[in-house]
Amino acid sequence: MIRGFIQLALGTIGRAVLAFYRTYSLPISTVVVAYGVVTLYAHNNMRAVIRQMESMILEIANGLGEQPNPRQVQRQFAERWKSEQGDRRLFLPSRLDLWFGSLAAKDLVETLHLGVDYVRIVLHKHLGWPSKEEFHPVDYQVWEEYRHRLLIGVRVKLPDTNALKAKYRERQRNRAREGSRRKK
Repeated sequence: MIRGFIQLALGTIGRAVLAFYRTYSLPISTVVVAYGVVTLYAHNNMRAVIRQMESMILEIANGLGEQPNPRQVQRQFAERWKSEQGDRRLFLPSRLDLWFGSLAAKDLVETLHLGVDYVRIVLHKHLGWPSKEEFHPVDYQVWEEYRHRLLIGVRVKLPDTNALKAKYRERQRNRAREGSRRKK
């Protein structure tokens, strides 16, 4: 009875797809598992590269003193990364995270937008400097989330911090207006 109900619910197209899958389940499953393994490898590679980059940032920062200038750290990091990577290519997930591809390692700093703000969040997370209060709340949220996604192997488009700051300021103004209305 249940099988008949499922057959009825599938319709003619659903039954045709089910018959196709039953016939070719082994090759379909093999392709799906291979895709999963290759995608997992790309994500693991991304995590390893980000950890390597962050350790290089920390090494440079420690060599520059107690509270180094993040711009100087970023500049030295970018130069050192490019010189050490040479013509190496990395197997990484695509921006949409559905596919994978090969990227030149020397272009990775620009591709992943690892600028001064990223260096500041790395220094904050590992060394506790600069303090969280020294960041604009929107900058901190954006870069913390972006760094987290890179560390878990997800390559996403960096959000526009200026647009997010404008939304944040508007939200603050609205809260202030609502607070002043409540007091009246």
